[in-house]
Amino acid sequence: MNKLIEIILKRLKSDSPELFKKTGNYAFWLGIAATLLLMLPLNLPGWAVSLITLFAGLTTGVAGTSRLTVNDKSTPDEKKDKIPPPDKTLL
Repeated sequence: MNKLIEIILKRLKSDSPELFKKTGNYAFWLGIAATLLLMLPLNLPGWAVSLITLFAGLTTGVAGTSRLTVNDKSTPDEKKDKIPPPDKTLL
């Protein structure tokens, strides 16, 4: 488990490709806009509140996932050693 946390922290600190930076920024700001719509007393119908809540969650996932995408310049042999194989005892 500690190895997985180390990998995630390393990926968060590394540089992301330009496309994923832009995608993450757009998703972040759209998520803020959706959250503000939910917080305002607009008296929206239930289906609209459900859709806006779903959209806010979707944009949060896109923003987080795009931040974890990194520029990887390692060779295929080095990539094998990055993620440990699954533990057979958990299956």
